[in-house]
Amino acid sequence: MHNELFNPIDIFTYHPSVFQDDQRWTVLTRDLFPEEFLDFVWTGRYPSMQNKEGQKGDFPIKPRGKAVGFKSFPDHWTDGRNEDVWRETILEDFRIKKIILRREDELAVYISMLRADQTGRYMTHGYPSDLRFRVDPAQFQGFLDRYRDTFQTKYKSPITYEQLIHDDFEKDILPLLWKFLNVDSTFPLVKLRETVKQADPLEDLSKVIENYEELEFSFRHTEILHFKKNKTERGSCSKEQQRRKTSETENLEQKDMEEATWSMLLPICSRGKSDQKTPKHCVNSNEAMKFDSNRLFDLSLESQHDVDRILHEDICWSMLEEFARTLWNTASLKQLQGTEAIVGIDADDLLYSNEKARLRIESSMPCKVVFVTIQPEIYGKVCRIWNFLAKSASNDFLVLLGDDIRLLDAKWQMKVVQKFHEISKWTDLPFGVGCVALNDLSFPGFPTFPVLHRWHVTIWDATSQAVSRVENTIGGDGDARYRKYRINWCGQILNANLLRLRNVLGPQRMKGTVIDVVVPSIRTNNNAILEKICNLRATVPAHVKFWIVVDNPIDSHVSTVTDLQTRMNNDQLQVSNNYFINVIHYSENYGASYARNTGYNYSTADYIIFFDDDVVPDENLVDAYIGAIRRYPDSKVYVGLTELPQACNLWTEMLSACNSIYPMTGGGEDIDFVYQYKRLYAPQGQRVTVGVPEAMVFHPWWRGAGVCYRQIVGWARGDALCITEWPEKTFLAFPNWVEHVFFIIVPSAVYLRRPVAGLVAATSVIATDSLMKGFSYFEDASRISEQRGFSSLWRKFLVGLGAGSVLSSQEITRTISLLQRYSLYSLCRRVDWFDGQKPTIVLDIQLKSAFCFFLNSCITTFAFGCSYGR
Repeated sequence: MHNELFNPIDIFTYHPSVFQDDQRWTVLTRDLFPEEFLDFVWTGRYPSMQNKEGQKGDFPIKPRGKAVGFKSFPDHWTDGRNEDVWRETILEDFRIKKIILRREDELAVYISMLRADQTGRYMTHGYPSDLRFRVDPAQFQGFLDRYRDTFQTKYKSPITYEQLIHDDFEKDILPLLWKFLNVDSTFPLVKLRETVKQADPLEDLSKVIENYEELEFSFRHTEILHFKKNKTERGSCSKEQQRRKTSETENLEQKDMEEATWSMLLPICSRGKSDQKTPKHCVNSNEAMKFDSNRLFDLSLESQHDVDRILHEDICWSMLEEFARTLWNTASLKQLQGTEAIVGIDADDLLYSNEKARLRIESSMPCKVVFVTIQPEIYGKVCRIWNFLAKSASNDFLVLLGDDIRLLDAKWQMKVVQKFHEISKWTDLPFGVGCVALNDLSFPGFPTFPVLHRWHVTIWDATSQAVSRVENTIGGDGDARYRKYRINWCGQILNANLLRLRNVLGPQRMKGTVIDVVVPSIRTNNNAILEKICNLRATVPAHVKFWIVVDNPIDSHVSTVTDLQTRMNNDQLQVSNNYFINVIHYSENYGASYARNTGYNYSTADYIIFFDDDVVPDENLVDAYIGAIRRYPDSKVYVGLTELPQACNLWTEMLSACNSIYPMTGGGEDIDFVYQYKRLYAPQGQRVTVGVPEAMVFHPWWRGAGVCYRQIVGWARGDALCITEWPEKTFLAFPNWVEHVFFIIVPSAVYLRRPVAGLVAATSVIATDSLMKGFSYFEDASRISEQRGFSSLWRKFLVGLGAGSVLSSQEITRTISLLQRYSLYSLCRRVDWFDGQKPTIVLDIQLKSAFCFFLNSCITTFAFGCSYGR
């Protein structure tokens, strides 16, 4: 063997003497004349049948060398644009023996590639021991996709690198190689002296990869061999990492936390709750509720400020003094000395807009007070008021509050500063970047009252983390003393400010993931499953909110779900200030799709996980999705895996055998969703959809494992909609048995006035199709029945027939749905579920449909022919 003769860098060989006598071959001439170069290599081992005069003789001259074979990688040929030579001259030539060798440890392959690229050493020399690499999960995933496509799809590799260095190689593998190469097995195995192990196959790659923990997490729940083998070591690493982070947090400078200065933006007013009137375009309260669940409507509603609608004077002073009392109880004297309250008062407020009221406010506050007058044009517009008040602030931190707020946690200011330190250390961003929100118990998880550092006065917005509790006695998620403006703040406004933030911070990668979980809930007495969903946690920093959309207006159901929300949020506050639950409900049942869209509209996350309320997620599901996001950061849709229980009766055996439950080739609304994203992003060259089989949920059998054709029919209706909505994603096939019966047999029987013949033909076609499907599912039916301990041939065939009936019911439903939509164009069309990526499957379906149609046509012709004979 030579070495890598077609390496793009050079002609590498263990036998340079072969090329020393012939100066024709360089990298350039090799790539320009690859066939001639191969001929030169092939003849290098065998004696030439020429004499010294160049004429054909009887005696061979001494061969040029002893090597004919060489080592090659697929990309050796792509760089020289000689893929056709590789395919036609080598792969398709059966006289040439090919040994396809892959490595099981794909991470080791990638590190080896990085080492070779950095050092330029591809053979005969070891690598320096001090090489370190930072491995980007997305780049490694791209390498994995190419590597697996090569060695699992294009080429099947029976031998691995690890087997070559195994102790049993000479006993188990070598005899097979000798036999394949037609070499005498007694021939001694001699290792080339040039062979050098450039890296230890058993080395600890965690010492080579700088960001090993990040990489390990990204691939933790995948089938990467390296991380599966080292899974037992993961716990100790994680504990050590946690201990180190805890130590860093505990060692934060106490002086910095105590000496921070604060500006509390405190708009106050004496008016009471406003009346949220029904929008003009809503005809009734139910309609208003529907629009109210969508954050995008009525972008410019008028403020409902009413100077005549005021709270009682005692209530107003009681609220303000209660706020002052809670501030005194939760802050130290040193902190209060560095705190100022920027109090905003409406210019015409009947209670506060006078000198006497201002003196009383100053005397009740345990800190310095600065008064600012609010002008009528911004009455009720709280965000604009806060911005206006912020212009008068000069301290380190700005906290947005109101006079109806109750501060509940002692040392809340120190906790906020500590959280800013943690954000800075964790993200390697400047101190002050980010937004730390006080946790509003009236609206859990929503950053109602954010704390900003002076850094944000000119550069606005960042990630939000809740740290301390407040109670909003008026407002929050309920009615407030001002008109609530439903603006699309999490659309263009949020995106524009995030873009500004990224431009300021530069291309540095932001850490952490923001995920929302949307769960439409219609099933009553289902809190056990909802609680399991809401207990999902990530083992890396992530901001997660759960949106339970109650699509069942039964009061008891709404009450039990909201009670679950309250209990779990209170429990979570004792652990951390994340993973909050929000419940949305309305007065009618609008269906699952409306409920999902409602949760989607409320979400402000980067990613949304959709669940049904009857599935139990794997505890590692969030980690699995975050890992996939890190590996495929540009993808838009991440698809998990649904597992059903083991078959428990005859019906569930049929469902399992036909594989029509969550098949790879089914979808309706799910496929439509993916198609829409592909239309938006696929033209840009992005990989839109990524399968995440490690993100698993467990689904129970429908109706307690009872017969459930209703669900199956519903899926088929969705499939039919894909045919009419996405005709470009379909292909023509020959009529199936339903189309044959309805559009060939029935019209023929009517036209020829042969109803009996038509009935015989239809019955025969249906029976034949059922038998063919039964036989096609027989193997799966046998396997499933035997797993349950049933070996009867008749039972297995019955399971196969039942599996076929599931598919037949879907075919009937699709045809009826198409007729109901008057879409004759869609008849005989099938959805290409693989969207052009599997043309051989499409061709296979078309060929099978042609055979079945030919068989059905023969049956029909025979039936009608016999009737004519009579």
